[in-house]
Order: sequence, then structure tokens, then C-alpha cells
Amino acid sequence: VSQSRYSGPIVMGSAAVVAPFIGGQLATLINWRGFFFILAIFGFLVAAMLLPLLKETLKEEHQIISREKSFFEVVSLLRKDRLFMGCLFTSSFTSGVYFAYLASAAFVLNGVYLMSPSIFSLSFALNALGISLSGYLVGRLSDKVSASKLYAVGLIILLSAVLIISTVLVTSNYVAIPLIGYFLVAVGSGVVYPPSNSIALMEHPQFAATAASILGVSRFAFASVVAPLVNLSGVKDLLPLVVVMSCCMGGALVSFTYLKKSLH
Repeated sequence: VSQSRYSGPIVMGSAAVVAPFIGGQLATLINWRGFFFILAIFGFLVAAMLLPLLKETLKEEHQIISREKSFFEVVSLLRKDRLFMGCLFTSSFTSGVYFAYLASAAFVLNGVYLMSPSIFSLSFALNALGISLSGYLVGRLSDKVSASKLYAVGLIILLSAVLIISTVLVTSNYVAIPLIGYFLVAVGSGVVYPPSNSIALMEHPQFAATAASILGVSRFAFASVVAPLVNLSGVKDLLPLVVVMSCCMGGALVSFTYLKKSLH
């Protein structure tokens, strides 16, 4: 189970490496409407292949009989768990940093630095490769290094990324600055997500599915609020990007400090 929690970034990152190249080739053959049609077919085929293979993995004696208010009881229990809440807030803020990168990369690299679409897709693929490799490395180290230490390393990488990206306010002449910063955001994200899940679920393995779903929803919900803010004053103004990333990083560090106190 521990190892499976560390495989998510590898799978998602690997897909993100291949997708830009496939999308780039398809863009020369079809318009944007065609992409939705292809994705719908692909989604249907994937669902048709996976549904027969999805079986219950939790032993029957460990299964909890579903009741109308069982979900709310679990939520109430998790809300009182300092470890879970610390992970929820920390991972939500780190997701804010990552989605700020996703929301801004095209505008910054193409709009400000005039990077060609082909070079941009290559840089995006390299970042996806970074999140894949970092997730794989964290998985290999998970039996030797504590989750809290891996979490701290990931936060340090993300902090370094935010500091590097912040220098664009001083000098925006070098495209290497955002490229390096974005790459470190991807790597740091690949490092922090697995130990976050591991720590959050360690006290309540019987509620792992509910807890994991709450973590996922909180990350995407927070990201949906943060992402539009990076372009608040125009696609070529980098100040909102730096402010959003810095605030999210600050929130992540404060939340992790709360989490660390709960671990002792």
C-alpha cells in the first residue's frame, strides 16, 4: 500500500510527457473541436478496459457497512485529526504553487519570452519527466527515509523554485530563470504529494478512500481559486504570479510547521 501511494506522480508525469508530443502532432491535423471528440473516445475506451478489472481489494472483515451518515461521521473524525488537517492544508497550498505554474507557463514562456510552441511543449514534457522521476525516487526512498523528511525536502525544493521565479521581477531578460523555476516546481511537487498522502492516511487506514478523496478535492478546489489569480492584471504582468506563489508557499510552510508539531 505504501509503495502504491508513491506511484501517482510517476503515472501522471509519464502521461504528461507523452501528451504534449501527441497533442502537437494532432494540432497539425485537426482543430480544437477535434480534440474533445478524441478525448471522449479515449475516455470511453479506457473506462471500458478498466471497469472489468476493478475489484474490491479491502478484505470483507475490514469493510465498513455504508450508512447514510457514515461519510459525515468520518469527516468529523478526520477534522479532529491534527495530522490529517496539517497534510490537507499543506498539500492544498503546495497544489496552489503547482497550479500557478500550470496556469502561467504558457503565458510567461510564449507571451513574455516569445518561446515557440514546439520548444514550449518540449520544456513542458521535461517538467513532466521531472515530476515522474522525483516520484519514482521518493518511492524508492520511502522505506529508508521517513515521510516527514521527504516532505521537508520537497518543500525546500518548492521554496527554491519560488525564490528563483521571483527574480523575474528584477530581471526578465533570461528565459532560463522561469524554465529552471518551473522545473523545480514540478520536481518539488513530485516529492511532496506522496508523503503527504502517506502521513494523512497513517492514522485511519480504514477510512483511506474517504480521506484520500477529501485530500484530492481540497487540492483541486484550492487550485481552482488560485489559478485564475496569476493572470489577474494581464498575461505579461508577472507580479501576480510571484505574489500568488509566494503566498501559497508561505501557507505551506506554516501548515507544515503545524504538521511537524503533531508528529512528535
